[in-house]
Amino acid sequence: MNTDKAATIPLSQFHPIITHWFRDRYQCPTDIQSEAWGYIQEGHHILVIAPTGSGKTLMAILWALNELVTAKLPPGQTRVLYVSPLKALNYDIQRNLLQPLEELKIGYNQANQEMPEIRVLTRTGDTPFTERRQMLRRPPEILITTAESLNLLPASPQARTILSTIRTLILDEIHSVFDTKQYDVKVRYPLKTTSHPRGESIWDALVGTFKAKIEQNPSTLLFVNNRRLCEKIVLKLNLNESDPLAYAH
Repeated sequence: MNTDKAATIPLSQFHPIITHWFRDRYQCPTDIQSEAWGYIQEGHHILVIAPTGSGKTLMAILWALNELVTAKLPPGQTRVLYVSPLKALNYDIQRNLLQPLEELKIGYNQANQEMPEIRVLTRTGDTPFTERRQMLRRPPEILITTAESLNLLPASPQARTILSTIRTLILDEIHSVFDTKQYDVKVRYPLKTTSHPRGESIWDALVGTFKAKIEQNPSTLLFVNNRRLCEKIVLKLNLNESDPLAYAH
């Protein structure tokens, strides 16, 4: 992150109870925390690269918590999406999210104030079906998942309703997600797919994008999570074409 123009912000920009908690626990923010908070407060997307122990994960999570407790991100819907490799979830979530939440609740009680309810749920490949259904009926304010599980969410009409209310995205340990290879990372979620009525397929809106990619390359692989969806997309790609563009495997 280039910090030459960073608008650093003091802890006083946080809710007073969060400020008191942070100072009691850490005394003062690290340089990377102060500088990143300046960018985040101004609404910028940022990529933070800093040594272990510099407080990157807490930096991202704490500002999100501040937005929730001050109702700048209204509760009752999923507002924060936290994506991390499975091996890092248990440690990072306990240390940087669940523990701070519990300690902040104590701070609110001591100040005779009511802390807004902030529900945190995890969705991975091991999450039972019943918990996934409950998550859809009553979405958490903070959803924690892995890159693999996130890849499957847009395929579900009900799960897409969770994604449509997210205002903060935290990608943690991104180097682990992409291993040691070099990638140009682009996240695409066409805006026209968000206006579809619940239960209506988003794939018609994406077929044009798929066809453009197919035309640009000698060969193109599209990965989906089940055979039925594979055959559906192939049918849409080949519709009105003189020769087949795609085959299902």
